[in-house]
Amino acid sequence: MLVIFGVLFGVPGAVALTRTLKSFVQSVDPLDPTLLFLVSFMLAAIALMACLAPARNATRVGPNVALRYE
Repeated sequence: MLVIFGVLFGVPGAVALTRTLKSFVQSVDPLDPTLLFLVSFMLAAIALMACLAPARNATRVGPNVALRYE
């Protein structure tokens, strides 16, 4: 949910800062929709991979063990 929220606000923020972005990327148009999609997809994939290991570890613990811990 946080990733979707970040992408929804990050892409318009990147579009709003195109003048600054033009000074950093000289051979690529900052408003290129393919580039914005690929970067958003890449960041979402990294966030998914970062969440996968803790989620898998949490599913290995039985509900009774988790409830008795507290």
